[in-house]
Amino acid sequence: ALHGEYVPPFLAYIKTRDGSEIPVLAVTRPFTYQNKPAVEGTLFDLSDIKQIRERLFKTEERLKREEEKAQRILDVAEVAIIAFDLHGRVQLVNRKACEILGYKPSEIIGKDWMETFIPVRFREKLREIERAFRAGDTERFKHFENPVLTKSGEERIIEWHNAILRDEKGRIIGLLSSGMDVSERKSVEERLRELAYRLNGLRPGGCFVSDSTERCLKAFADLTLHGIPGLCIAREDPEKLVDEYGPAFKNLILLSSKPIKGFKAVSTLQDVSLAISEFLKMNSMPLILLDGSEYLIAKNGFEPFYRFIQEKRFDFIEKNALLLIHLDLETLTKREKALLLSEVEKLR
Repeated sequence: ALHGEYVPPFLAYIKTRDGSEIPVLAVTRPFTYQNKPAVEGTLFDLSDIKQIRERLFKTEERLKREEEKAQRILDVAEVAIIAFDLHGRVQLVNRKACEILGYKPSEIIGKDWMETFIPVRFREKLREIERAFRAGDTERFKHFENPVLTKSGEERIIEWHNAILRDEKGRIIGLLSSGMDVSERKSVEERLRELAYRLNGLRPGGCFVSDSTERCLKAFADLTLHGIPGLCIAREDPEKLVDEYGPAFKNLILLSSKPIKGFKAVSTLQDVSLAISEFLKMNSMPLILLDGSEYLIAKNGFEPFYRFIQEKRFDFIEKNALLLIHLDLETLTKREKALLLSEVEKLR
């Protein structure tokens, strides 16, 4: 500085009378005094800044320790825990989630969950769920299952429990999900369902008719109790069905001109068709039991009933669903019986 050169500000320490040191920022400016080079210096006390930095450092260290403690707690959990932002990017992941997916945390955090870990065929369904959560609809999709893709390309079925994350003003900022790998359980359940189909002489994608009320009701109860979504459209006493078969008949619609005992009722082929279509749309590989077909034939005639079966059969094939019709074939003419059995199989 005495040679007239610029010297950038620098950190220095000055001793006080009690021997302690104070950090200062020294700023110099060369100038000429009485035709001689001189230096003007200004010292800025950095004691407060140092204290602030020390407090910030201690705060950061404490937050880091708390974050590490929280992460250790998450890592102890034997369920996958993942936090997402509003764009579906992963913000937090625990050990179990990494174990299921086969990735390191650094390979998961920041990734688009949908594009990276969800099979293509399920993405549209998940987008619907995502839209519901953004809108604050927590109840409809609080619990659901979906497949995820692992690093090796394998699919695992995860049962999710979800909660919306909000900021201090109550605004939605993300989603927290905990998930359990239920792949093995689902595999066992699927084998049991296949066995239940075979034991009842039925199969997904098929349409069957039987003249035995008891056999139809028992087959329906057996399959639904194995986890197959079922809808029963019947002319039976609903309370009697529930008492005898329990929760298997929770989805029951009366085939009647008026509802009774709090149960929904349908009476026209159009209403029956609409109820079946809605159930097929909302469920995967469901079972429909259509009881009291004689009532529909008596009210509408055989030809409309036959056309109804013709049209619906392809819906069941497409959805890999099962239609079980209770109908006494002896009430039909020889021609009507032949026509109906050209569309459905007789349950043996």
